[in-house]
Amino acid sequence: MHRSRELGFCCGAGGGWFWMEEEPEHRRNAERSKQLLETNPDMVATACPFCKVMIRDGVAGAGKDDTVAVRDLAETVADSLPSA
Repeated sequence: MHRSRELGFCCGAGGGWFWMEEEPEHRRNAERSKQLLETNPDMVATACPFCKVMIRDGVAGAGKDDTVAVRDLAETVADSLPSA
């Protein structure tokens, strides 16, 4: 992704935008989700529950929620562990 590491930006939840109303065409989570979707992922993993909600909503808003899973990193790791 072009916008990553020092060039990355928040999905919106960390800055309190989770609770604020934004113009639909300028939603931070929609912009961040668009950037993620440009990489054609099957899944997006987050390490933050707020990011999971924001990115999930952005992916759904882009009409990709049926093809791109949004999961917490812990869920992904748990799935890779052998069953007991």
